[in-house]
Amino acid sequence: ENSSYLYKEKDAKVFESYFNYMFNIYDYIDTSKIELTQKLEYANQLTALLTNYELLLIFYYVESTKQYLTKSKYDQLSGLCIKYHLFQNIDISSLADINHVYQIDEKAYLKYK
Repeated sequence: ENSSYLYKEKDAKVFESYFNYMFNIYDYIDTSKIELTQKLEYANQLTALLTNYELLLIFYYVESTKQYLTKSKYDQLSGLCIKYHLFQNIDISSLADINHVYQIDEKAYLKYK
């Protein structure tokens, strides 16, 4: 089942600046001229600050905007989630449907070591 019913373009405007802000930080980390281990550490520190509710909002934003974003923009957002294990602290039992977990690559849920 697709989670796109949770996203409506007009409703997303309320959180748009929050999502842009968060992904701009991850993008800044990603494009910085520092070692990958440092990038992972900075991203992990940021991720650790997010509550489960914020992670859920970000999860559904990323997944449900797939049909509204260009493929390159969606790939960029989901790629950052995967690369920096953004959903490593998400409580998957909080998802609207447990099967939604399969909509984003499993690497996004791995714990950073």
